[in-house]
Amino acid sequence: DCAADAYIGLKQFHKAEICTLQASSIAEPSFKHLINLVSFASMRSDFLLAQHYLEEAAGLDPSHNNLKKARDLLAGKIAEKKSNSKFNFSVEWSLI
Repeated sequence: DCAADAYIGLKQFHKAEICTLQASSIAEPSFKHLINLVSFASMRSDFLLAQHYLEEAAGLDPSHNNLKKARDLLAGKIAEKKSNSKFNFSVEWSLI
């Protein structure tokens, strides 16, 4: 956990993500681990995985004050990616 924090400070997010995953596998994942994993997955545009970690965090502490902020940031990143997409596919098959 301390190594992950150090890597975050050095902006070496790939290494921080690995350390966070290792820390959460050694012990039970904490809310902090899961929120950091949401951030790391979002940075890589892996929004499905980020959503999974967010749901896990909500299961640990549904009233945590950082949960809404993380949800809003993730929703914003997803919306930004959709608006920057070169392709505009309908997500509802009934519209096709």
